[in-house]
Amino acid sequence: MAGAYIVLKRETSRHLLFAGIVQLLREAREVGEAGRCIENAGQVIQQEVCQLSFSVCSQLKTAFSSSQDATKCAENVQKLVALYRKHGTPTQFINALKYYLPESEVYPLLSSLPPPDATNPTGSTTFDAQDSIHNGFRVLEEIVAMTETMEEDTLKREVEKRRTRLGASSPEQLRKEVLLEISKTSQVCF
Repeated sequence: MAGAYIVLKRETSRHLLFAGIVQLLREAREVGEAGRCIENAGQVIQQEVCQLSFSVCSQLKTAFSSSQDATKCAENVQKLVALYRKHGTPTQFINALKYYLPESEVYPLLSSLPPPDATNPTGSTTFDAQDSIHNGFRVLEEIVAMTETMEEDTLKREVEKRRTRLGASSPEQLRKEVLLEISKTSQVCF
């Protein structure tokens, strides 16, 4: 009888232990879901703050460009490029880099900045803008490299997507078709 009591007590303890573990797992799942909700909310807030920052810097760039203040305009273009580099899409970043190219509406004003002093890069608040304006080849290289990467990714995705269709052409033919479509809108020559 005492042995049965011990076995019953052990089984009851084991059952309570398992019940406790199950409850902890349920609570952890709920906490995890709440944590994911909080994380998602944090990401949404961060995106909104970034969008606001993009908007403010863009408006300041326009205002300083209108007032012909090259230094303040360059500082805001630098901030825009840095924001898009860190938080924007590759397309947004490429568009921000284009402010440093001769086709940009702010290029004439930015080109009035003196050449960068490579021996004292911290001596100016606009060193990056000066370097990009007076050494535009670096900017062009970065734009071309990013554009090629984006287009190559698009090419791979489209070929993979079309390969699964019924009656699809050969992989080589699909690649040619997709490449032709991409090259029509490309800013980089293939």
